[in-house]
Amino acid sequence: MAGHLGGLQAKVKEKFKHAIFVYCIEHRLNLVLSRSMDNIKDCKVFFSTLSGLASFFSKLSKRTRALDIHVQKRFPKVAPTRWNYNGRLVQTVFQYRDSLIQFFQDVWDNKETWDAETVTAAKGYLHWLKQNFDFNFLLNIFAEIFPFTDILFDMLQTKSNDIGFCIKQIDDFKNKMNKKRDQFEHFWNKTQNIGLEPERKRIRIDNVGDRETSYRRLYADIFDNILQHMNSRFQNFNELKFVELCNFNISNYDSSKFPSEAFNSLKLNYEIFFDIPALKSQLSVVYETAEISDKKTPINVLNFLITTGLSKSLCEVVKLCELVLTIPATSAPVEQSFSVSKRIKSFIRNSTSEDILSNLAPISIEKKLVKSYQKIQNFTIL
Repeated sequence: MAGHLGGLQAKVKEKFKHAIFVYCIEHRLNLVLSRSMDNIKDCKVFFSTLSGLASFFSKLSKRTRALDIHVQKRFPKVAPTRWNYNGRLVQTVFQYRDSLIQFFQDVWDNKETWDAETVTAAKGYLHWLKQNFDFNFLLNIFAEIFPFTDILFDMLQTKSNDIGFCIKQIDDFKNKMNKKRDQFEHFWNKTQNIGLEPERKRIRIDNVGDRETSYRRLYADIFDNILQHMNSRFQNFNELKFVELCNFNISNYDSSKFPSEAFNSLKLNYEIFFDIPALKSQLSVVYETAEISDKKTPINVLNFLITTGLSKSLCEVVKLCELVLTIPATSAPVEQSFSVSKRIKSFIRNSTSEDILSNLAPISIEKKLVKSYQKIQNFTIL
């Protein structure tokens, strides 16, 4: 993992020995996995082609209207900052491949009614969809991979406090990828049987071996890359098992249900910060006290203990909640938000000569500032 030897991670660990590196899990897994494919030339070309396809339909309303007629499905908007962008795009192209071919064929057959850029692009996309074996082979592969990554991400997001459950789901995902790694013949035959036209681009990997062997090597590289990236991304997940101690709402709690494994994980990593015997006793009290355990989440329990004055008598539980709350968790709004710098870059890239439209962008970018002005006349001095 980057930085674990001499980079930022190592420097942080020098000063804070008990710090745990947590991968930024607010990024969609399928985006990270697709980026991890950038070192595989054919995969990089594949995702670039998909992005170009989505961009093609977003530029002109005439293309969008024609797409509605032929495909009756809008393409995902061109927004690579949305983490599920690649997965949705793969599924859309996979599901509507035949309709897309009909659309581009219609554009090519009626080229006199379209502009030159549209006709040229249609010819290129016809080649990718109807003739290019590489593209269709990878489309079949990733159409089966991305649904698993979407499900895994959603599970990690909704069960972020249940580390044991998350670890199991990660292991299950890796097992599924290992099984698919042995299913090359399935994808090979599936691509062979979709009726591609004969002008197929021959894949070149060091110019060694026959055609099927080359694709088999590419196929193995994809899954090896995914598994390697998963191992790297979640290698520290076991160290977070102590988070399960904050699953306060344990039904019909008794001493036999105390989460010993999670408690031992906390002792291993943070023993010097806690009075361990006191913490165990206080946790047992919290688990058995419905008025506290019903609060469920660490933030709710912490607020309850502070407002009721119990924070001193249950001080070790307070420290545990504060520790757990320092761990970043996923949230849907993160995927829908953009930094001001990114919005400014988008504005500059798409700036217009019309003053009215141009002035809307700064207003949107600085909307918090605008809202802070209560009187409209104050706004005019900006």
